[in-house]
Amino acid sequence: SRNMTAYATYWSPGVATGFGDLTFVNVPPAIVHCRWEDKQVLFRDAQAREVMSEAVVYVNQSVENGGKLALGDLSSDFDSEGFLDPTTVETAREIRQVQKSPSLRGELELTKVWL
Repeated sequence: SRNMTAYATYWSPGVATGFGDLTFVNVPPAIVHCRWEDKQVLFRDAQAREVMSEAVVYVNQSVENGGKLALGDLSSDFDSEGFLDPTTVETAREIRQVQKSPSLRGELELTKVWL
């Protein structure tokens, strides 16, 4: 994690609205340490389709497919109750695949995500 010198704002997957959409209104975001790489990589998403990433990000905590990540600590934009809707954040991107693996020493679990 010492190489994760950047911050990102993470929202867990939204709540279904009943109309086929997701809402993040009551989903509090978290600030995570990360290493963010804006690069295109061919990968398979959760539906096993080959897609191109917009970014590959290594984070210091568990995250989930369908969640959102935005580069930077956006806590100054949170409302008075500690919320921020990621659909209003232009740089927020959907997490399309997550891979977890143990570190070489087996002390940590590394989490890699494709956006």
